[in-house]
Amino acid sequence: MTAEPINAEPITEDRAVGLLRDMLEIPSPSYAEGDLAAFLAREMGALGFTTHVDGAGNVIGEIGAGDGPTVMLLGHLDTVPGDVPVRAESGRLYGRGASDAKGPLAAMICAAARAGGSGGRVVVVGAVEEETALSRGATAVRDTLPPPDALIVGEPSGWSTVVLGYKGKLDLRYEVECEPAHPTRPGMKAAEHAWTCWANLLDLLGPGAGPGEGHDAFDRPGPNLVSFTGDLVRAEAEFSVRTPPGFDADGLVERLRARTPHGHLSVIGNVGAHRVGRADPVVRALHAGIREHGVRPAAKLKTATADLNVLAEKWRMPMATYGPGDSELDHTPDESIDIAGYLRGISVLTTALDRLAALPPGAESAPPAPRPAPRPVERPAERPVPRPRPQVDDLDELRARARSIRERIVDMCATKNGGHLGGSMSLVEIMVSLYSRVLRIDPGEPDDPGRDVLVLSKGHGAIGLYAALGEYGFFPPERLADYGAPGAQFMAHPNSALPGVEMPSGALGHGLPLAIGFSLAARLDGSDRRCVVIMGDGELQEGSVWEGAMAAGTLGLERLTAVVDRNRLQITGRTESIVELEPLADRWRSFGWTVREVDGHDLAALLEAFTAAPEPGRPTVIIARTRKGRGLPYVEDKVKSHFVKLNDRMHRRAKATLRDADGHGVHETDGTGDRS
Repeated sequence: MTAEPINAEPITEDRAVGLLRDMLEIPSPSYAEGDLAAFLAREMGALGFTTHVDGAGNVIGEIGAGDGPTVMLLGHLDTVPGDVPVRAESGRLYGRGASDAKGPLAAMICAAARAGGSGGRVVVVGAVEEETALSRGATAVRDTLPPPDALIVGEPSGWSTVVLGYKGKLDLRYEVECEPAHPTRPGMKAAEHAWTCWANLLDLLGPGAGPGEGHDAFDRPGPNLVSFTGDLVRAEAEFSVRTPPGFDADGLVERLRARTPHGHLSVIGNVGAHRVGRADPVVRALHAGIREHGVRPAAKLKTATADLNVLAEKWRMPMATYGPGDSELDHTPDESIDIAGYLRGISVLTTALDRLAALPPGAESAPPAPRPAPRPVERPAERPVPRPRPQVDDLDELRARARSIRERIVDMCATKNGGHLGGSMSLVEIMVSLYSRVLRIDPGEPDDPGRDVLVLSKGHGAIGLYAALGEYGFFPPERLADYGAPGAQFMAHPNSALPGVEMPSGALGHGLPLAIGFSLAARLDGSDRRCVVIMGDGELQEGSVWEGAMAAGTLGLERLTAVVDRNRLQITGRTESIVELEPLADRWRSFGWTVREVDGHDLAALLEAFTAAPEPGRPTVIIARTRKGRGLPYVEDKVKSHFVKLNDRMHRRAKATLRDADGHGVHETDGTGDRS
């Protein structure tokens, strides 16, 4: 059956929700998807698609006739059995398949109609029998249609999340028959043979793959005993193993057969795991669509299996899985979808299609970088090539940026809530050095998988970080005026919902261990990503800092740099009168770190320290000697600068002081001091 398009209807929000509701009203359990396929062929025709239903029962719609790439959006028609009354309630749409299958597929149809081909061609497929062991619909698409240039598979990920991969699946059946015998007769009976086969399977899969185990980890196999029937004479059991990437399914079957000479072990189905990297063009296009809604995109791996696995067995174009809906509601009596999330999903897919219109022909999927063998602790076998050192002969621009950042810090401290002035002012030159000449971070792509990572562990320096991010274009600096306002994203401690903020912090002592995790993950991914963590010197009183220092030195994380903002003050007084830290440099060296001590307000010295090549197998710590409240001499190096709420007079005086400062923003202390 083939239908030519008729006058296309616009995709309004009401039309999009109505389409999904109509789809939910049509039952479509596996092997009974025909009515829904026929309905969608008509509906897509009304939206401007050329449609047909193929020999397997898949409904296929095509739109666009440009010279650009072909993008395929593939969801599935079938649901599990069971009736969920269709209704709209409290902003949600209920019905069987609302989340798993029909929600993502409806979003794909609407997005493709809006994009209209985006200069190329968009093919939307509603596949049959995804919920069955053989995925006959996706197999037919893979084997009969020409491969597209890019592929998005529709499964519920949540509108702000992209799924990078699924585990594979190995389905086995064991059958055995024995001669009739009395139960007391020596020798194993049929049911015992079947149970032994299951036990051998668990043993071959190794530690961590016992009953119910391995399903919460992407890199470990997860076995299931699907069914077991038997007696003394006959027995049958079915096993299913969710397999990680690179799993040797054929080898497992061969070894299991060798251990189970009685009976017959057969392979019902076998599909491998598949995973792409965050740099995959499809992933990046979907992330761009999510960021348009002011949300940081998330990525996840799933331990189930989907049509993505079937298609990836032969296709190698850029691909990912995406769709609105909560997978926790799949197949449940309360299966439903958030209507606002569904509409956002359509918007995200529309943006992704526009982005993919520029995809070059012949692009390939971007898998994660292979994990290299662990490096020797004493001296890593491979070291990334150091980036060229920045030119530091002209620092006027950087000094101007430092003054601008300090002014914004002062402005935030003049709000009704006040702010952590002193510790934010002391780290300004550190921030300027990092964002101007050191860190590889693109403000337009703050979640780029190849970016360097900065962790601000001293969370009370948040307004200094916010001011720097605004200065360097991560968001319009005018947004800083929202600091402290009810519901604003600019909070007293770093908020990771903001672009450029890698993690929330403020519970001191956590930043270094987390930065070690970032650095170790980069090594395992084969990335040359650099990780920098900024700590306060008072924070060094936390035991977790020194546990982390010991671990990083042992692991030889040479792409890790720690910065200590050594202003010698904390909220209750001088650090040395509370817990003595000196000899600080020697303490870091004793844990295997390279130590560089610099004036933390000297931009040239900071840049030299940051860009010097790391020593092989040794992380680096930069002890930056700073002054709390730097730039405002009447609070500089005073405990009272820790948290300040500036009234109008203080605000005007602080701004005037900064504007009158020399190029370094440095003043001699004038001996006065407003009490804040």
